[in-house]
Amino acid sequence: MIRPPWTRLLWVEYRCGAGIVLTPVAAVISWLDIFGADAEWPGPWLTLAERTRGTLVFLAPLVAAVAAWQASRERRRDVRGLLASTPRDRLHRTGLSWASIALASALGLLVPLLAGAVLVAWHGGYGGSGWWWLILNTFLALGLVAAFGTVVGTLVPRPVLAVATGAVAYFLWAVLVETGVPQLSLLLPYVPPRLPWEPVDVRGGPQVLAALWFIAVTVALLALVSVRPKRWAAVPAAGAVAIAVVFCGFASADFWAPDQRALELVCRDRVCTTRDDAHLLDKINAMAKPLLDKVSGIPGAPTSAMPEDSGRYLRVYGMVISWRGEPMRGALHYRDHMVAPVLSGQCAEAVTRALRVQRVAALMWWTGDHSTLDWEPRAADLVERLNRLDVAAQRRWFAQYLDAVRRCDSSAVAAIP
Repeated sequence: MIRPPWTRLLWVEYRCGAGIVLTPVAAVISWLDIFGADAEWPGPWLTLAERTRGTLVFLAPLVAAVAAWQASRERRRDVRGLLASTPRDRLHRTGLSWASIALASALGLLVPLLAGAVLVAWHGGYGGSGWWWLILNTFLALGLVAAFGTVVGTLVPRPVLAVATGAVAYFLWAVLVETGVPQLSLLLPYVPPRLPWEPVDVRGGPQVLAALWFIAVTVALLALVSVRPKRWAAVPAAGAVAIAVVFCGFASADFWAPDQRALELVCRDRVCTTRDDAHLLDKINAMAKPLLDKVSGIPGAPTSAMPEDSGRYLRVYGMVISWRGEPMRGALHYRDHMVAPVLSGQCAEAVTRALRVQRVAALMWWTGDHSTLDWEPRAADLVERLNRLDVAAQRRWFAQYLDAVRRCDSSAVAAIP
């Protein structure tokens, strides 16, 4: 008897099994995890890769449960009639069940991933090296999770019990590895990697081993329930164990390397940011330049904007933008945070409290943000008296305030009559 092409069999299994339902559910879950409820920009590339891997926190248990449910059914609705003319051995049957769930979950994840990749490229997101390994291993991890669920469903004949067993066993596995050797978290699909806060390059060597581990465990699990004799499953299982042993000897520095290029300054006029935030330079410059122009020539006032908190410059820091590229917290929010180090200084708590009213008045005069009066209503009278002064007097008062902050002397600010 001529066997239909495997692609046709896989399509039938996907369409008539749980895969056709899993794909849209996986797409929604992944979309919310990558973009969030506020539809923020998921870049740059390393961030997109991290968020893609992070989808496994919710996606992996779902895929394991669905794979267990599908594999545990003795008779697949509609599939039995469509494939009745095609005899299938255990390997063929198990392989199709696993492949349909793995395909369904991968298609669901691919929808927000492709949308995110288009948006990251559109806004010119920074790309270091090796970030794509996290995405590749995420898809391989989905295959492993689907294999795990398929094994549980094959061994447990009742669908509901199979789903419960698969979910419980998977979470126990996650807890075991999470509380054990930290390096093994990269080998567990449920646990996203913990990247340092600074920009990093992802080293390829450990990621290659992680990819091989996902493949070896997937093959071992499928072979355990579909191949005779079962000792053939020992070959990929031994490879997986050997890779896990190697991972136990890795240190954090073996996985990530500091991305010095990402920390290089990119400047325009008097405004600078790091290279990994260079896609924000136009927006940062539009916010910082009016602030710098307003205090230009005032003694002690900043003359440039830099990504540091020393108080000598306007502070430039990461900005959360929407998928359209607009700041998600409003321009005033970022302006307030830009000037905060300059106006706060590094004084003792007692001096900071003594200068609170003057600081709020200086913040409102500099940024024009009247909402700052909500923080300190007592500053309203000072702001009103400050606004009655001519521009030269306002600038002299602001210079006195900056001098007081630098010297941490609350008495150095002259009273406004």
